[in-house]
Amino acid sequence: MAERPPSEDRVGDTVHPEPVEGGSGVQDIASESELRDRVRQLHEDIARAKEKRREEIEAAHPRVFGGGTKSDDPNRPVGTVRWEFGYGWDELVENLIHTIEREIDRDPSVIEGETPFQIVEIKEKFAQLRIYSYGGNQRILGAIAMTEHLSSGVCEICGGVGTTHTSGRWLKTLCTECALLAKYDPMPESDK
Repeated sequence: MAERPPSEDRVGDTVHPEPVEGGSGVQDIASESELRDRVRQLHEDIARAKEKRREEIEAAHPRVFGGGTKSDDPNRPVGTVRWEFGYGWDELVENLIHTIEREIDRDPSVIEGETPFQIVEIKEKFAQLRIYSYGGNQRILGAIAMTEHLSSGVCEICGGVGTTHTSGRWLKTLCTECALLAKYDPMPESDK
């Protein structure tokens, strides 16, 4: 029989770790408010990283985003597209962008001429992704419509499998866990 590690004190089937000197474990946290502050900081760091990723995606695909839209927000420079939805749908948008890039390679005329293709805004509306654009051909418009439709089954927050949830008059596509955290209730079957 294996000898138990000295850092554990077993009582029945429960393992109780001995306190650790130094380190950065929970034992070092002086209060619950410090823990909340650390968690909030982590969420802010993750959001900044995801925003940076969106900027990188946009910069890497100028044929899809063109010059973007002029923003009323002074913190958003001119020439950027508004991304007004949760990060859970980013993968859907990235897949769409790659599809559009392939179509531009196949048919370069969609970015030439009087109305060249360009995505100008991406947002959530009525629990679905909405992608506003100029120009394009039937393949691009079909890919956009398909992406919008697919978003109704993907959690807007985490990207997991989602369904329509409601909070008052607001609708969102969320997974069960994100709906609980965001205080949204499942959409009644009679309202679907």
